[in-house]
Amino acid sequence: MYRSPEEVEKQYNEKMGPELGAQYNAVWQSVAWLTAKWETFNELYGVSPEQITILNRTAPVFFSVIQRVLFDDVLLHMSRLTDNPRIRQYDNLTITRITEMMPGESKAALAQQLEEAKEPFLRVRRIRDKRIAHASPDHALERSADPIEELSRSEVREALERLQKLLSSVSLAYGLGETRFISTHMMGGSRALVRYLEAGRTAEDARFAERRKGRGASGQGRASPQEDNSP
Repeated sequence: MYRSPEEVEKQYNEKMGPELGAQYNAVWQSVAWLTAKWETFNELYGVSPEQITILNRTAPVFFSVIQRVLFDDVLLHMSRLTDNPRIRQYDNLTITRITEMMPGESKAALAQQLEEAKEPFLRVRRIRDKRIAHASPDHALERSADPIEELSRSEVREALERLQKLLSSVSLAYGLGETRFISTHMMGGSRALVRYLEAGRTAEDARFAERRKGRGASGQGRASPQEDNSP
């Protein structure tokens, strides 16, 4: 059954109290947005080599830039959600902050779960600190004796799943059931973009084939080198 965002937040407030409920809802919405961005990345770059070929034949520089920017933004987003709840005089909206606000045994159980899951989050924040949000000269100039270990797609997916499970643990602790992050595959998403790109490339290839066929039939000779190298 569909519930509006206002109805969902009201339920959280009723079960968790207004302060924890509001902050939990904000973190949940942030993780939902992070999940949507990660799914978009995988729909573009994690489907098949054939799809990468379509992207590279259409706009290789554009899709190379988007690949790097989107991947780094996912890491930056995840690092914010798993940061310390307070840095200097600033408060941060994080999963750790949610943990600290919980009472008694539920707090201890979630803190233990967070401790067990912290290793990939530490790696994410290390990449954030050394390469994305800041630029370490030693790393940038490849002079560091401790180089940054980049994360693979599977490692990012595992870290995101751990974050989602932590939110589910909070929800279950208050009798709200397991929280799920529904797939964002829908009309107008990146899949639709790839379908149109594929259709456009197919139509373009057919058009060039017809032009070459026509030249051959009319005795006009071969296409120029520029046209041979056209996409």
